[in-house]
This record gives sequence, C-alpha cells and structure tokens, in this order.
Amino acid sequence: MIKKVITSLFLIYSISTFGKTLEPIKGGQPLPVDRLIKLAELVNPAVVNISTAQLPKAPQMDPRMQDPFFEFFAPFMGPVQRRPAQSLGTGFIIRSDGLIITNNHVIDNADVIKVQLTENDSESYEAEVIGKDARTDIALIKISGKKEFPIVELGTSSTLKVGEWVAAFGNPFGHGHSMTKGIISAIGREIGELNRF
Repeated sequence: MIKKVITSLFLIYSISTFGKTLEPIKGGQPLPVDRLIKLAELVNPAVVNISTAQLPKAPQMDPRMQDPFFEFFAPFMGPVQRRPAQSLGTGFIIRSDGLIITNNHVIDNADVIKVQLTENDSESYEAEVIGKDARTDIALIKISGKKEFPIVELGTSSTLKVGEWVAAFGNPFGHGHSMTKGIISAIGREIGELNRF
C-alpha cells in the first residue's frame, strides 16, 4: 500500500503550506542539517489518513435454501453476520478547499470514506470521490470544511536527476505521520503494468 503512495510522491516537487516554502539550494551547496526537519514541518500538515468501509451487500439466495428441508432448519441457524470491509491509506491535500490526491486502490468500491488530518485531531471529514483511474492507481477525493486546508503543490518530475535527495511522507495505518528519505535511483523506467495499456 505505502509503496504505491511513494511512487506518486515523485510528482510533489514544490512544497507549500499556507504560502510558506523552502528556499531552493543552489548546485554544489551542502544540504543544511535541518533541511529535512523544516521539510517535515511544512509537509506533515497536508498529509492525511484515509479510512474506508465497504458496506456488506445482501447475500444472493442460495437455490438450496428453497428446499423444504433447509427451510425447516433456517430458524435455528440464525442470521448471517456480515461485517463491512475496511481499509486504510494515506493522501495529500493539494488544494486549500480540501481536494486530496490518493491511490485508487484505497478508495475503490468504498461506500464510506473518512479523512483525518492529524493524529491529534479528533475530527474526521467525510470525503466524496471526484475522479479515479485504476491504470495509474490515482484518485481525487474532496473534503469540506470552514477553513482553508494546508497543501502541498504538485510539480513536475521532468527536471529530476538520478542521485537527487527525495523524501516520502505518509500516514497509511492511522499511527501518525511517517517520513523517510532516499535518493532518485532511476528515471524513465518502463513499468510493465502501465505499458500494457
């Protein structure tokens, strides 16, 4: 789950939260020791936890249940308990009115989508699906609120170079924000799952 979210993170190029941005580092300059700390302070407010539920559907009538023998025992068997299917994922607010980018597999076939902004925020928002694409595993959902939400701005991956530092953020399991760092290991790779279409 988190691996696919990390893939989409390469699209997040310029970071902005309520108009705050990080100053770019010129080529050849060393990475400041507090650079990743400041990056986390800017990005984490726009990282959300997404929980979904797929409500149980009415079971199809088994033809055998129409047999008088089964009808006799049906009252003793009791009702079949069906629990809703649930899943957790993560996403990023990309517009101050509550537009969120996430993975399609997180919200696909969900009847209820809840969004929580931070682990300290007890309020959750109900989201609606704006659009989704199974092939790229990307989806847009939207929440509504009486305030402007913090955002990360989408950029382009066309200027990335192998060896550049990158950071991945998420909140996929509802345990709070997580962050990891690494480098661009390759660019222009052909992904068979996408190229089949």
